[in-house]
Amino acid sequence: MRKTIHFMAISLLLCLIQLSVANIDCQAQQEAQYTQYMFNGLVLNPAYAGSRDVNSAVAFYRHQWAGIDKAPRTVAFSFHGPASEKVGLGIHLENDRIGVHNRLNIHGSYAYRFRLGYGQMSLGVRAGIHNYNSKWTETELQDLDDQVFHANENKLLPNFGFGALYFANQFFIGVSVPKILEQDLTVTKIAKERRHIFVRGGLILPLSPTLDLRPSTLVKMVPGKAPVSADFNLSLWIQKALSLGVSYRLQDSWDFLVEYQVNHHLQIGYSYDWTATELRQANSGSHEIMLGYDFSLDRERIVSPRHF
Repeated sequence: MRKTIHFMAISLLLCLIQLSVANIDCQAQQEAQYTQYMFNGLVLNPAYAGSRDVNSAVAFYRHQWAGIDKAPRTVAFSFHGPASEKVGLGIHLENDRIGVHNRLNIHGSYAYRFRLGYGQMSLGVRAGIHNYNSKWTETELQDLDDQVFHANENKLLPNFGFGALYFANQFFIGVSVPKILEQDLTVTKIAKERRHIFVRGGLILPLSPTLDLRPSTLVKMVPGKAPVSADFNLSLWIQKALSLGVSYRLQDSWDFLVEYQVNHHLQIGYSYDWTATELRQANSGSHEIMLGYDFSLDRERIVSPRHF
């Protein structure tokens, strides 16, 4: 039966890979980018809420394209856990800054899960508020008479999304649309909040009692507005405590990751992105730090920490 489960999971991953390479030119998503996305499922999919069966908190700091003035910097915090046997709740806060633009997101998630086949199916929804602040007056203009840049803008926009996640002990696959509504971000309507679709999958392959291999992939789509993009990750878990990984973000970067499970509760992680495009001549790479903590009053429930 275990071989059957592995075969099903590998087939799902191959379908994701075929989808991602079918039509790719470049990357042009609006959502904040994370290299260690596999450690923070709630940022992409509300159905992830409560799926770890313990209360979990995770914090991220990302400094993208170090060396470039006003390059993207992101700070995020998530907390989620089970409210009952079938219901999970979560909250996610994110501040993303790039250039003269700053975006603050706050949203809550609700997930309902049930047994299905070899694993569990979780269906989730989320709702929140997004604050967009553009300080146009701080831009350096060649045309001083351009009235578009003579006033700052601040918009508060509600939005909602949904997602589905199917998972078992050693594999998972999910799809989500974090934002349903497409809304204008500026009075002049030169920018619009676009609908994103994320498809994510992964599995754990035991190699020996002390080694586990974990492949995963993330496909990102903005239908009709940007080419499909994808991340491919391969991590080696040693003694179920230390993870060494490498990722490739199509036509963007090679990424190197390390995570350490300090104990049954605490996780720390770091990743470095090496830019694989001509942009590497202007920056020294991207850095990302992750800190996670699992809370539980029942010690037996976290004897073997979940690695997704």
